Amino acid sequence: MPRSATRLVLRKRDFTLAARKLDALVDSAVRKGSREALTAAAKPGVKSMRAKLGSSSGDSSGALKKSIGVKARTYTTSKNSFAIVGPRRGHSKMWKGKRRVPVFYAHLVNGGFVHNKSGRSIAGTHFVERSLADSRSEMRRIYNREIGLRINKHALRLKGKL
Repeated sequence: MPRSATRLVLRKRDFTLAARKLDALVDSAVRKGSREALTAAAKPGVKSMRAKLGSSSGDSSGALKKSIGVKARTYTTSKNSFAIVGPRRGHSKMWKGKRRVPVFYAHLVNGGFVHNKSGRSIAGTHFVERSLADSRSEMRRIYNREIGLRINKHALRLKGKL
């Protein structure tokens, strides 16, 4: 019997390739899981922000209140995830014969402005800061609960790809 038939030859190259594949799968599970956890954690912020935009918020058409939503993104190289809560870009509404696009005026409702014609100052509602202050602890609690569950879900899904 030849001597080479009884040996198992393992090269370092084989291990590094497997390690790279495993790292890629782990990174993918972490990225997807953290993005989903951030989206779930941002939902109380959306509810709070919509609640702060009442009838006295300066948006009489209601378009701004309806346009509040969540957008989550993950950078693949740095593996950073973040969620943006605010008016959605594609949302608009016809009101009194004119198209209202909330993303164009949300910062004015939030921070206030000086009226061009009359020169009087319009106070801001600060709905973003107030809603963040109200829902920050709940958002953290939801994120801490969801992050482990979401990463495990994606890790189990990717387990079969090894």
